[in-house]
Parts: sequence; structure tokens; C-alpha cells
Amino acid sequence: MIYDFIDVFEHEQKAIVWLRDGGKNIFLKHELKPRFYFKTTKELTQTIVLELKKRGAICFPYIGREFATGEFIETTTVEAQQYSQLHNFIKIVNSMSDFTADLFNSDISFQQRYVFEYKLAPFSKVWVESSGDKIVSISQQVNDSFDSVFPKLKTLEIEASIVGASSLLRCNDIYFRGTEKEVIKQFVDYYRKEDADVVVTHGGDKYLVEYLLQAASKNNIHLNFGRFTDTFSNEQGKSYFTYGRVIRKQPKKIFKGRLHFDAEAFVYQEGGLEGTFELAKTTYMPLQLAIRKSPGTSISNLQMFFAYKNGFLIPAKKNHYEKFKTALKLLEVDKGGFSYTPIIGLHENVVELDFSSLYPSIMVLHNISPETVLCDCCKDNIVVPEAGYNICNKKVGLVPLAIKGVLEKRLYFKHMKNSTSGEVKAKYASMSNALKWLSYKFWLYRLQERKVR
Repeated sequence: MIYDFIDVFEHEQKAIVWLRDGGKNIFLKHELKPRFYFKTTKELTQTIVLELKKRGAICFPYIGREFATGEFIETTTVEAQQYSQLHNFIKIVNSMSDFTADLFNSDISFQQRYVFEYKLAPFSKVWVESSGDKIVSISQQVNDSFDSVFPKLKTLEIEASIVGASSLLRCNDIYFRGTEKEVIKQFVDYYRKEDADVVVTHGGDKYLVEYLLQAASKNNIHLNFGRFTDTFSNEQGKSYFTYGRVIRKQPKKIFKGRLHFDAEAFVYQEGGLEGTFELAKTTYMPLQLAIRKSPGTSISNLQMFFAYKNGFLIPAKKNHYEKFKTALKLLEVDKGGFSYTPIIGLHENVVELDFSSLYPSIMVLHNISPETVLCDCCKDNIVVPEAGYNICNKKVGLVPLAIKGVLEKRLYFKHMKNSTSGEVKAKYASMSNALKWLSYKFWLYRLQERKVR
């Protein structure tokens, strides 16, 4: 059977796959035995493997490709029979090696693991063979078209205002007023009746979801936001400094069996529902993660997907640093952009030239990627003469491989936006805006030179 793949989440140690068949939601179970890899000395490997096997892990040798160089290296696979065992096995490897072992594919979330393992893009068409409520096999249908047709999902928007003892809560165009208990009771009844697929909240992660849960509990009213039992994390919010601003990051409120995100998210404001769906599909990131992540994280996720797909081992620690440069070398290679001051006056027949997605386009055109810059195999292919930098011409880098499709999609959406009208134009505009948000941030992706041996 062919379905729309909507989402995947963990429930009772199983992967629950949310599929859509027309207007019907289908939830099927699927086995996911997570794996990670480690590399250390031969003697230490034997000791660690013996301990892991005692704890129920399956271990065997594995030859994988190193992320930075593409070279094949010998590692050891550790396979957990249940997802809950994974972090304990990682701790054992770290503690027994005194954190000297190199770990690979260990820092990937449950949802990302499933998407990577079965190569599934959210909101894509998938072929599923099932037996009862269990999936036997699942695979994405190949579709070279950029014209995404997203399933129609029922949406509910929630906004609340609490002033003293009086409460006001809005669900779409319905308003609930009264005491806290009255409002919560009306809201819960309406929420269950509507049974929405997409829940858009105003400040859901910040305060709204937690407030509604506490208010319901205080008034002895059962409230569950997902279609499966809510298991929200108890972690606290964190603040961090970035680009001259202090950002407060609240714990994610991920719903199981529904899609939840904040209406204040930039990508939603720019691209609406269809643009948000397109972003998740393009970056191979489940929507509830994509809407909460930065552009850089979405880019990294896309790169990780292509690395996983092509058999690369994804390191848990970033062990790349910039090659040492003298002050003179820095002066040569880091001049920055050149700005020409125009002659003041009235000018006729002026032509404006603009590059489309300048930085990512350059990276695709010239094959710029951490593992291709200053490669060992193409030292004669000097593409930056003044700096003496060479770029590999034997293999395509992961960065160009990952972002090429994004650029092609955005150019197509822009073309269709300018050549259509009405609702069709609005659809392509929303998807173009979502990918614009992504491609504009590629320049923030800082290319790091490969580690000097």
C-alpha cells in the first residue's frame, strides 16, 4: 500500500509510524534496533565488547567511511535490542575507555535515526507492507518532481490569556471565557472532539502547554495533547548568546500522534503550513524538530542524512580545527569583500546584477566541502592560487551533495511563483520563502579545514 509518511516517534520501546491514507490516520509499529560504532585499541576493544555482551548488546566488526576523509576505517558495531539501552551502552564505552574511544552515530535522536535508517522524507509517498499493526517493510517512492502534494491535515490554533481569576482561551474562531476550571473543561472537551492533526500554539513551548496541563491537573481534569500518552521532558530551559543576542531556549513540547509548533516560529510566519512541510521534507527532518531548530542545524541534518545514506560514520565529537596560518597568510586569504564606491551623479542605462544564493551556489559549483578542501589526492588542482588551496576533483563533497537539491528546488519555486496566479502562486510563494530562510543562512555554515595529521 502507498501512504503519506507524516511522522515517527518512540512509544513503549517501539517506533510508531504515522501514515496518512487520504483522510484517514494510520499508526503502525516498527522495530528499530539502534546502532552506534566505536574505535579504540585492539586490547581495549576486546574488554569493552565482553562487558557490552554481558549487558545484552550485539557487537561485531564493521568497516565504515570516515566522515572527514572518506577513508575506510575499522570500527566495532554496538547494536541495542531496545532504544532505552542505547545511552547506557554509550556510557560504558566512554567510561571503560576513559573517554578516549572515537564514537560514531551515537548522537542521533530517535526520530532522526528512523528517518536516516529507512531514507524517508516527511510528507513523502512511501510503500508499506504490514502484518496486522506491524510494519514488515517500508520504503520511499522515488519522485523526481518538485511539485509536492501535501495531505490535507486538520489544524487547530490555540491562544490563551490569563488575567487574575478570569481566563480567555481561543481555539481557531471559538472563544472560551470564565473561571479557569470552566475554560479548561470547555477546552478539553473541544480539543478531544476536534481531534486535530496539526496544533499551532502561541507560546506553546514557552508557557501555554505547561499552563494548560497544570490547570487541568489542579481541577482534576485529564488532558493529553497527543494521540498517545504524553511524555514531556522535565529538563529546564537554557539561555545562550549568539550573534549579539541572548536567546532563551525552552524545552520542546513534542506531541505524539499530532504535529505541534509555535505560530511565532519564523519559518511558519514566512511560509505557512505548506512552507513548513516543504522545509521538513527537503531537510529530512521530522517537522516538530525542524520547526524548533536553527537553519544551521537543518543544514547539518541534511548533510548527516547524505553521510548516513552513503555509508559515512558520523562522529560524536567535532574533531576538526583550522589549519594554523601565519599573520601574512591570514592577510592573503581573509581580505573580505570589496566594496566599490560609485561616482555620485545621475546615471542612465544602469544594469543591476544579482547572484542567486551566492554562497551555496559557489559551494556547489566549486565542490567546496570540509573533506574536499586541501585534499591529499588532488594537490595539483589549485583553485585559489594566491592562497595555494586545492580542491578535490575526484569526489563530490557532502556539502555540495546536500545543498544542490535545495538550490534547485528554490529556483523552481521562484519560477513557478512568478509564472502562476491565485492559490497556486501563494503555494509556491510559501514554499519558496521557507527555502529562502534556509538558503540565506548557508553563509553562516563555517567551512572547517580538515584536521592536520
